[in-house]
Amino acid sequence: MLETANAPGTGAIILGGAPDGRQTFADAFPAGGEVFYYASDGQQTEWGIGTLAVGSPNTLARTKVLGNLFGTTNALNFSSSITVWCEVPAQNAPAMDDTGQLPVSGNPDWGRDVALSAKAAEKRYAPAGSYLDLEKTDQQKVAGPVAFAGQIDFAGKINVPAISDFTGNDALPAKVIDNRYVKSIPVSPNKRVTDIWGNADGRLVFGDGTAAPVLANLSDLLFSDPNLKAQIFRQTITFNNAVVTIPFPKAFKAGTTPYVFIPSYQEINGALWYSVIGICGNTNTGTVVFKLGWGGGTQFLGNTGTVTTDIFALGYFDQ
Repeated sequence: MLETANAPGTGAIILGGAPDGRQTFADAFPAGGEVFYYASDGQQTEWGIGTLAVGSPNTLARTKVLGNLFGTTNALNFSSSITVWCEVPAQNAPAMDDTGQLPVSGNPDWGRDVALSAKAAEKRYAPAGSYLDLEKTDQQKVAGPVAFAGQIDFAGKINVPAISDFTGNDALPAKVIDNRYVKSIPVSPNKRVTDIWGNADGRLVFGDGTAAPVLANLSDLLFSDPNLKAQIFRQTITFNNAVVTIPFPKAFKAGTTPYVFIPSYQEINGALWYSVIGICGNTNTGTVVFKLGWGGGTQFLGNTGTVTTDIFALGYFDQ
């Protein structure tokens, strides 16, 4: 391959054709292709990488000058006709080292089809023994610890040791988990229980975060008014020649008066009885208190003493 060209100066080389018995650049290379070139006017020589443009005429752009006889990489100024041919420069020719191996760049362009050096490949890819080895059975085995930074999707199974010491972040086989932990309990066609303790109200928690239904509410009791709520509590009452005001543990709705039931069968000091003598409501704070008196016969509030009683009350709450 050899062509002549008129004086190109420092610009693109306008190819003038090949003599008999030689090929042109367009005969051997495609349009737009990069080729090695040598150019000489008989006094000075330049070599580099050119880009071929096929047309009328064909041209060879001096894309990258690799060298010249003056030891620079500047494009020479050819002021007379030149000869241009294709040859691989020595600096770009593959050469074996003293061990018979072919060295390549240690910093390859991973986006191109180029040869890789052994060191570059060793640093970029996981060595044998630290990656998942797919077997013919479509199972995957891990030899040694493996650290993953992102999401790993598996189409098959991963074999893990049958026994775990439960002290590290190792994978657990299904059988170990199945024997070690309480299985989820089906409680309905679409829900499973995932927690059976530690809840504030003692109820189970489903996998979707909802609590198990309450089997019975006080609102389910057969009151004449379904909006009534009940509270029952035990109270120690000390009488000291006066009525006693006791707040309910949970305040009823402000402005309403609850129904209070209190037994009056306990005897005080062997002779006296007590009973409810009044109920009042405080509409300002939403709390309700009731008053008790005690005595024998018609003599209320005439003595002192301490009694413990169970109190049952019905009423309306804000919530």
